[in-house]
Amino acid sequence: MTTQYEKDLAATTASEQREKNLVLFREWMIEKHPEIKLSIAVEKLFGEYMDFEDEPLTAQEFEFALGNLESMIYGRQHVPTPEETKAALVAKIVELTSAKDGMTYKLAVSGGREVKWSVRLLPTFTIEQLVELLDEWLRKKTLEAKPHGEVQQVAASGRPNYGYPTYPKTVVRPGTVRAVPRDAAYLRSLDVWELRKENRLYGVEAVNKRLRGEE
Repeated sequence: MTTQYEKDLAATTASEQREKNLVLFREWMIEKHPEIKLSIAVEKLFGEYMDFEDEPLTAQEFEFALGNLESMIYGRQHVPTPEETKAALVAKIVELTSAKDGMTYKLAVSGGREVKWSVRLLPTFTIEQLVELLDEWLRKKTLEAKPHGEVQQVAASGRPNYGYPTYPKTVVRPGTVRAVPRDAAYLRSLDVWELRKENRLYGVEAVNKRLRGEE
């Protein structure tokens, strides 16, 4: 005869295993299939097909399940190629800065460095360099709009994060109810505008550290 204690323990263990497998599932989906928009419906579809409460699931098992559920998944999104991302960043920088052909510009960035750029040179920059340039330009414009005393406080603080708030460790994606790690896999799943928002809110330095797995 199974005691109530054993039933409660089994239920608790199953619940904990389900939460662990949900985290594994989300990480796998973000890293391997960013074209599929994570949602409660998608999690429910996989959860009903697989047993999330039994044992730790693997990437191979998730792939097998996806192969059988492919026709039932809707709401796929376009994942920009690196070339599309670079083109969008270049266009945005030129638009916001009103940069002119034949002109060379300079911008101080984090670490005491100075970046020289022009409309002609921008396509040769890496995505990370373009994001940094765009973020620093937006930050500069934001500081210019602040009262002089507030700008002095930011400069005097000496903090490398330039007064940005602490970068959160987790995030609740749109259409979901549970938090997922705000890690490198999550950041790589973002499109250019979402990544730009991360940089604008929390700073390029913090985002790049998270991408490198340093914090």
